[in-house]
Amino acid sequence: IITPYWGQNSYTHCNNQCRLFQACGPTLQRTCGQSIYVMGRCYQLDSSLRHQQTLPPSLPECPVRSLDIAFLIDGSGSIDPDQFQEMLTFVSKVIEDFEGTDTLFAIMQYSNLFTEHFNFKKFSAARDKRRLIWSITQLRGTTWTATGIQKVLRELFIPSSGSRHGSQKFLIVITDGEKYGDTLDYSGPIAEAEGMGVVRFAIGVTHILYH
Repeated sequence: IITPYWGQNSYTHCNNQCRLFQACGPTLQRTCGQSIYVMGRCYQLDSSLRHQQTLPPSLPECPVRSLDIAFLIDGSGSIDPDQFQEMLTFVSKVIEDFEGTDTLFAIMQYSNLFTEHFNFKKFSAARDKRRLIWSITQLRGTTWTATGIQKVLRELFIPSSGSRHGSQKFLIVITDGEKYGDTLDYSGPIAEAEGMGVVRFAIGVTHILYH
């Protein structure tokens, strides 16, 4: 028979057969890089409240899976030059936040034109990674978002561009609105990304910069 006792943010119970008490706390924190994981841990005590065992015996290791993150940034004419610079600032800050982790980045800019600024291989080899970003200039033109997504999948998330087998892959599209002038439907690139296991995020420029 187990009789629980509930306290604030923790609980204990005693098993009459083993005569052990167990005290658990649900909010033990573990820091992994820039992330904080919250998990529980239990301590088994004897009838004199002497510590007998810890469950689990040790905390799990921090995740070590590699990350490949590609940015597809909107450089079309509807993007104000100041907004474009703020977009680069945002990308630079994200890259800075991942320093010290097994994470590679790549950037492609799109309008109705497309420029691969750097792939995963070039990023990995670069000594001054910030310079890779601040050398980027805006393309201008119309907004071919669907084609841009397709090009990232086919030209960046490939081994020859430094994308790694077994890595978790992310595509972050930064744009100010709907595609314009692009005849390619989104359904094709989305299905292609699903098949490749690429997780996608879309970020609105105005939302990032002003809210």
